[in-house]
Amino acid sequence: MGQQRTAPRATSAPVLSVLLAMSALCVVCVCAGGPPQSVVAVDCRASTSSSSAGGCDSPTALAVQACAGLMNRTPNNTLARAIGGACYVLNDDADSDWLDNLEIVPIKTLRPKDFLSACLSNGQVVKGYIKYNYTAQQKILPNLLTLAAVLDAVPLEEALVRALTPPGGGAAAGPQQPQHPQQPQQPPPPLIFDAVEKFDGWSAHDVTAYMLATHAHACTTLAMMNPGYDTTHAARAWEPPFTLAPNLALGDYVVKARLFAFYMVNACIVGTKEHALMKQIAADKTWSRPVRVFGYNDAWFVAGGFLFEAQTTCVPGHNLGAVASAGTSNLSFFSLAPPPAAPLAPNPDPHVPFNASRTYVALIVGDGDNLEYLQHTRMQWMRDRVGRCAADAATCFPLVWSISGHPLYVAPPWLQWYYAQARATGRDYFTLPPMGYVMSYPSMFPADVQAAAVAALEEQARMLAVDTTVSWEWFYDWARGFSHYYPRYGAAGLVRGVFAVNVPFMLPVLEFGRESYKVLHGAAHPVVMFRPREWRGSNSTGAPPLSKANYLTPTEMAAELNTDPRGTVTHIYLTSDGGASLDTLYDMVGALDEHVSIVSTHQLVDLALQRSATGVQ
Repeated sequence: MGQQRTAPRATSAPVLSVLLAMSALCVVCVCAGGPPQSVVAVDCRASTSSSSAGGCDSPTALAVQACAGLMNRTPNNTLARAIGGACYVLNDDADSDWLDNLEIVPIKTLRPKDFLSACLSNGQVVKGYIKYNYTAQQKILPNLLTLAAVLDAVPLEEALVRALTPPGGGAAAGPQQPQHPQQPQQPPPPLIFDAVEKFDGWSAHDVTAYMLATHAHACTTLAMMNPGYDTTHAARAWEPPFTLAPNLALGDYVVKARLFAFYMVNACIVGTKEHALMKQIAADKTWSRPVRVFGYNDAWFVAGGFLFEAQTTCVPGHNLGAVASAGTSNLSFFSLAPPPAAPLAPNPDPHVPFNASRTYVALIVGDGDNLEYLQHTRMQWMRDRVGRCAADAATCFPLVWSISGHPLYVAPPWLQWYYAQARATGRDYFTLPPMGYVMSYPSMFPADVQAAAVAALEEQARMLAVDTTVSWEWFYDWARGFSHYYPRYGAAGLVRGVFAVNVPFMLPVLEFGRESYKVLHGAAHPVVMFRPREWRGSNSTGAPPLSKANYLTPTEMAAELNTDPRGTVTHIYLTSDGGASLDTLYDMVGALDEHVSIVSTHQLVDLALQRSATGVQ
């Protein structure tokens, strides 16, 4: 008999649990003599018929992100009280969607320059400003965000300084700027760092080396932010064109959490000075292990993928792992909510007895390791899924979503919302994404880093109430993983199943032979390793050789499952690389034969163990 997880169904509207969690965010505290603190939006979206904000150019966006990070670092600070609430930046439609998801209505919406004027006039939160030249120094914008974080300052171009602090004293007034006669007007903050002078002629390498020597001790972990390189269209990966505007959405969290942000195209290329510096950064004892790297390493786009996206192969110490989050916005705001005090409540997935005449499959929606996906496309998919299940319960098949554990501390309201939607359908479940704790190749980690990674993964699994994870490895490392890494999960038994993803994905993993899974023994609890089965959709344009099986139509994918030997216990890991969508899954499910049963990942592990107990591996 397998373990059975049960949880009571929500007895009220799913949004109730979200609102309860958000109470600590929307109403951070009761200000003395005043109303509860609320939410103030800053509109940085491009001008539309419904918005007169005009959008934020990159220098303005950089300043807004820094101000938001400083303001949201502590709840109910003097700046938050001055403008009326915590800061929420509207960068795109998804930011508005999340306000709708969580039923948050801002008490006001400020234009960017009005917000900056209020921000710069508050000397208690903003100690000063950093002078820089955007045109000459765009490549070091990530470093400037870290400088802003450690100096409690705002990076400003000279033109923006003049616009915000005109002759005559205080900050420039705007029609929406809040006025508080009870508080005396404060002068603009002083210039506390002149990057134009200090970094004149310096490369990104030089500035990063300076920041490592002078400010790393004040930071918490790393972030890689592309300041404008077009890496996916580079004829020479080591020297991509610098033609894009930077995506600064993560900037508020860089400032709030004091991340050590940088970007060097050749940071992972052996023999370069950038790589020599990268080794120093990775070896710094400031960071906990494995070292979390926020943002995204999108340098060196080779054969349709980013060579170092998982970070682990970047340095010989193999101690880095990615928290994919480039383009993720408002984490300084969402992280105002406290982490869950107890594990989240999943849907019940009762025991399913193994029947050798049936085929069992778990359907996993991939890419949940990427926080930007959770904030954008996967949120839209989940909305779509709830609507489909509400419209036709008969077609609401079990569906598993990979989901990062990092929102436990960077965006608790997201998890509350996702779990509430799952409970609304009663048929949606979750698993940890690659490799659970950080996107990485965990078998490459040194032994002490492996132990730390497993402990962190198990804690995330406990809080998310899941017992499976997806895991990446290079094709030559699975044997080592089977013998030295994955049996570690069996000690505590919190993670019982692992869904393998091979790198490169189109190559077979020989350790599985012909079987769809392998049971690892040798610890207190068995660990079920499932053979890779990644489905990327049906658009194979630009796909690498040998990958046809990963780009099937829904009919072809259904035919594969229909013709698997009866008694097969398997899974499909769906990613978006080939245009896959919820429609892809629904079309495939509609073509399945009656003997194919769709189950949760928890149930799949139980079924694999039952099958193996009959003498079949």
